[in-house]
Amino acid sequence: MDDEQVFYTRTGQFEFNEDNVLVDKNTGFKVAGIDADGQLSEINLSNYLAIKPTATSKLTLTGNLSPLDDVHQISSAKMINALGEEVDLSIKFTNEKAIFPNQWKIEILDDTGNVLHTDSVKFGPDGTPEVGSGSFIFNLADSTGSTTPVDITVGSIGDFSAVTQTSATGTDSNVALHAVDGKGWGS
Repeated sequence: MDDEQVFYTRTGQFEFNEDNVLVDKNTGFKVAGIDADGQLSEINLSNYLAIKPTATSKLTLTGNLSPLDDVHQISSAKMINALGEEVDLSIKFTNEKAIFPNQWKIEILDDTGNVLHTDSVKFGPDGTPEVGSGSFIFNLADSTGSTTPVDITVGSIGDFSAVTQTSATGTDSNVALHAVDGKGWGS
């Protein structure tokens, strides 16, 4: 078919043109198929050439926040937004021991240091996060301003495989990313 007429062929020599549309090799006319609405339409592979992205929906942390430390920062926390754009953020932990013992302020920062989200985690006597304090939702924005919720898990009560607060690491904290889901275009 061209833009105005439908043609038939028996040659069967087809190829994809530079626009990823299936065409007759000799004439360049588009090969038509029946779309979901039952209408003739061109066969275009543009939407199928790459694996579509999957936005980050979950991030988990592991390690220890030393009660003797004041600030700990994860400098690169790469996430994928709904458009497949890679967003490089950092996560800053600030010990609030002077005001709130066993509590850390958590800030999500963009690549220029602007605070995008603030939350906190409070640790119990066993060194694990108290009930209701070990996770939060952060809304990851894309270039259009739309957001995707990301569940950030610090830990949970009695779970020593996630983030803890003990003086076992001395004055230095060692919290790091444990797992981040999401995949960019073609991943």
